[in-house]
Amino acid sequence: MPNAPWGASTVTDVLALSQREAEAFVPEAGDVCISIRSHRAECPTLHPQWRDVLYLRFNDVQCECHASPLGLSRPAARSLVEFVLRHHQSATRIVVHCFVGVSRSVSVAAAIRAALGLPGTRDMILNPLAYNRVMEAFQLESARLEEVPDA
Repeated sequence: MPNAPWGASTVTDVLALSQREAEAFVPEAGDVCISIRSHRAECPTLHPQWRDVLYLRFNDVQCECHASPLGLSRPAARSLVEFVLRHHQSATRIVVHCFVGVSRSVSVAAAIRAALGLPGTRDMILNPLAYNRVMEAFQLESARLEEVPDA
């Protein structure tokens, strides 16, 4: 089992899915979900068997340079970390989904994997703001990625 700085974790995998994949996903008994949607999107219809679901709203804002309040806020990142820490010693998998499943969910999942000491790759991260905010909330700022302004 992976060992995180705050104790041994039972989480063996952190998955990043699209909303469509998450809505079709049938969780196992120990699975928890982080559901990410944009501010104007409707709530997804998830399977009722999830142990717990954290619903977050933030848009795919990739750097602080836009000064947009629609990206992942620090309070939302702290809520996400509190959710992970509440479940990391009892959950088996953490599933993170966003609408398309390639930017916000992948970046958040990568940060959670890094924080829990699970293997992963940072080269797939398309949303450095989300990744950095989650790492900051985990108090792992040394692993920050450089934010590149959108074109």
